[in-house]
Amino acid sequence: MMDNESLKTIFENLRATSAFVAILKHQGKISVPEELLTDLLNEQSWPNDFITNNGSAMCVTYDFNKKEFGFELMYEDDGYKPENAIGFQCTRGNLEVGFIDYNSPHYRK
Repeated sequence: MMDNESLKTIFENLRATSAFVAILKHQGKISVPEELLTDLLNEQSWPNDFITNNGSAMCVTYDFNKKEFGFELMYEDDGYKPENAIGFQCTRGNLEVGFIDYNSPHYRK
């Protein structure tokens, strides 16, 4: 059974890419609509624009009964925190990567 210390260790070592790999390992394959990924070609002006505009934070949860981790795009500042949340993480993996200048004309549409 997972204890709080183990959950903390997993959460601290978890990054968006490792979460995605874990999800793919479990699901085998995921299909998404063409529109979802063509947004990367059509709207991206900075390296992290797509992430910034679509979910630069995820909430990680753990269900003790099902023994499952959950991942949801969500900001801690939204005011909603699931009861079983073990934390929030930046989906960019590193807060210092891809600094975004929100005063840039790219964001003044």
